[in-house]
Amino acid sequence: MSHKLIYILISAICILGTLYFAAINTQSIECSFVGQKFTVSLALIVVKLFVLGGATAFCLQRLRRREEKSEQKQLEWKAQDAKLQVEIQGDTVKLLEAKIATLETALEKALKKKN
Repeated sequence: MSHKLIYILISAICILGTLYFAAINTQSIECSFVGQKFTVSLALIVVKLFVLGGATAFCLQRLRRREEKSEQKQLEWKAQDAKLQVEIQGDTVKLLEAKIATLETALEKALKKKN
């Protein structure tokens, strides 16, 4: 089985478990939030927390994916820099070889004129 299928199955089991728990726990409970007290269905709280957890996981995964893409781009840039350094060194060698050839030719001409 692929990892993707396993993750889908685990997600489906979690969703079904949460919905089942919410369905069998329909009683109302008293909650307090920011100094206010109110009565809410336990099922509603469970579903809201499940959705908030999913949203948090989604945001964290997006952040991780963005960091991975950034790291991948940095590796690509390093590879391009290394390739460019090799090309520059090759060009430098070619330039020096051309200068040497020019100097050798000039030296040969000077020696011929002298003789």
